[in-house]
Amino acid sequence: MRSVSSNEKKEVLKDWGKYFPNLSMYSPSVLLMKLDLALIGLSLIRLPRCEKYRPLLVCYPLWKKDNKENLDEPIFLFEIHGKNDIQFNIPYKTEQRDVVEAFKCTQMQVGVLLNETVYVKDLLRFFKLLFRDALIESSPVAQAKILEYKLFISIYMNDMCMIKSVKSDIERISDTWNPKLFEWKYGKVIDWRMKLFEKIENRDAFMEQISQNMSDVKISKLRSGHITTCLLSRTTFPFICS
Repeated sequence: MRSVSSNEKKEVLKDWGKYFPNLSMYSPSVLLMKLDLALIGLSLIRLPRCEKYRPLLVCYPLWKKDNKENLDEPIFLFEIHGKNDIQFNIPYKTEQRDVVEAFKCTQMQVGVLLNETVYVKDLLRFFKLLFRDALIESSPVAQAKILEYKLFISIYMNDMCMIKSVKSDIERISDTWNPKLFEWKYGKVIDWRMKLFEKIENRDAFMEQISQNMSDVKISKLRSGHITTCLLSRTTFPFICS
């Protein structure tokens, strides 16, 4: 069987881009948009030993020292599921109507996070969903990345009530971590927390770093979405396609 060409894969990505018009092509398999202090979008992960792919929601930080570090490791990955909560295995060579289910399930499950306006309460509800995932539930490192993003959203929004609440969450949750499962990546929990909380007092430097990373030529060309606290969308996580 003839393998799928890079041009054919780009056409698949373009089809996804048409369904999610707020996203821009970042690479041959990734669509992203700027979301204030992060990049968020869809990654079409090729499956091993076959000509199929799987769509995932992906999110990268924009607050680290440079974009090489920002894009080195995502904050989270979230697999889109289809009927009966089964992961998608989509052939690259498939009729348009066959992939429409994947488009619709992606829109139902994470579409509110890919809009021009993203409500902070939808993000917070999504983080709760992530924390119920078995892999994240068992990984202090994965939890730390989400909690860091949660705190940095509150700092970016300059919402002191939210900052206070998230700080409390971080202290409560990090106290339950197994140090051996955390320290290999970030060192002592108390030192990690202290460094994290320093960003609250150094908001100007934090915002400047994000601005510098946003100015990168490739990132600056991406479409933008913005986080707001004004309203709560009607979406309820999680959705399962039926």
